[in-house]
Amino acid sequence: MSAMPPVRIGFEAKRLFQSKTGFGAYARNLLSSLSRNFPEHAYFLFSPFDGAPAEDVQGLISHESITVDELSGDSNVFRPLKNIWEHQKRKLTLYHGLSQWIPRSVRWLKCPKLVTIHDLAYKHYPADFDAEQLKERDKQIMKVCNIADCIVAVSQSTKRDLIEHFEIPASKIHVVYQSCHNRFRRRWTALEIESVKKQYGLPSHYFLHVGSMSARKNLLVIVEALAKLTESERYPLVIIGRKTEYTNVVEEYAKKVGIHHLLVFPTNVSNADLPGVYQGARLFLYLSLYEGFGIPVLEGLCSRIPVVTSNISSLPEAGGAAARIIDPTKSDLVSDAMREISNSNELKQKMIEKGIEHSSQFTSDLFANKTMELYQHTLAQSRSR
Repeated sequence: MSAMPPVRIGFEAKRLFQSKTGFGAYARNLLSSLSRNFPEHAYFLFSPFDGAPAEDVQGLISHESITVDELSGDSNVFRPLKNIWEHQKRKLTLYHGLSQWIPRSVRWLKCPKLVTIHDLAYKHYPADFDAEQLKERDKQIMKVCNIADCIVAVSQSTKRDLIEHFEIPASKIHVVYQSCHNRFRRRWTALEIESVKKQYGLPSHYFLHVGSMSARKNLLVIVEALAKLTESERYPLVIIGRKTEYTNVVEEYAKKVGIHHLLVFPTNVSNADLPGVYQGARLFLYLSLYEGFGIPVLEGLCSRIPVVTSNISSLPEAGGAAARIIDPTKSDLVSDAMREISNSNELKQKMIEKGIEHSSQFTSDLFANKTMELYQHTLAQSRSR
């Protein structure tokens, strides 16, 4: 990629400050990678956030190339005018909506605009939304894709969804794979792992699941699979995520089949300690029924543990040949994978080695480089019009 003259890039960054996972992790990883690899450019984060940022966000926004512009979050009539002025005064070269949205206060700007589309979960799981929400989401996605000069999809699966559901030209959609935080690539010592186990009350040996507890994340199938293992094959299942009503369904089933004592729900696990929790596990299980990308799969591979994941949506892209890819609706297949991998040190080592190789395609440097190439491409197209 040839060097690009310094540019001024604006970002819709609300989720960067307010979301600990998903869209927020994507935004933080991108800005961290861009500012580290391309410090010659100026990055402006526009957000209504008005609280104290988390520790990892504080480190990010302290970089000299990053400026935070607080937008008005109140409902008075002057808010749109104030936000338009905030964008105008920065004389942006380019604008990137990081979480499926380009605000109204940006749409009139003359600079090229990009938007990242993460997933269309509402199209696959409409029961999770009321009818009015579904109509509104369709309007929002269609509008933002029409406004954007370039659409960034986080996976080929998301690109296919956009083409199928909205008939967006494939040439307008560019797949750029994200990275997970570099903290997952550092190999922890045995002493560090034991310390984190003690801190959060984790057992010596355990299976692991990380993710929000919704029906779509399909935690129940993992618990069903655990119940099908013999007593000598079972290990506790450590579950990281905020409890929801769906958690009650999972726990009731576990009580019914007599394995509730094997479910471990540690609380307040910090982002800094999460890699140690991963690396202490025998096996990582992520049998989601739909994902835009599936960042926990990549976190597991980078943490050097075997990964079992689903054969649908984007998860085969995230896991590649390194993960055991199976039908997430069949608990028998999940239990077979748990048994086979857990009982074979040779198989575990092969999966770990493949995981290291596969995860090298999703580094933060590649994430930054591919995104900057797309910025350059979008600017060149805009200038040629």
